Amino acid sequence: MNLETFNPSKPFTFGIELEIQIVNTHDYDLTKAASDLMRLVKDQKVPGDIKLEITESMIELATVTAAEKLNIGLCGGGTHAFQQWSDRQISDEPRFHYISELYASSPFVQAPA
Repeated sequence: MNLETFNPSKPFTFGIELEIQIVNTHDYDLTKAASDLMRLVKDQKVPGDIKLEITESMIELATVTAAEKLNIGLCGGGTHAFQQWSDRQISDEPRFHYISELYASSPFVQAPA
């Protein structure tokens, strides 16, 4: 499988990536709404890029206004308090399916069925 083309940066540049968790506003559990959120903000001008992450419950950057329209909350800071990896849906991007399959047998990752 071919991965996306890697675009190297100039020497001595610094980038920041903020991974945002998407949670429902009822019990604050992770929810699969990344693709919906991406569709909602696709024509909005935002600082930086908004990208899918490996699961549908994460993105790399988001706008709170768009999240409110979907009745979802946004949070970050590592692992979600009560996430079960086996409950996560992999984002519909070839590289994420590849990574999920590649690491499915890792003793540190329990890939979704």
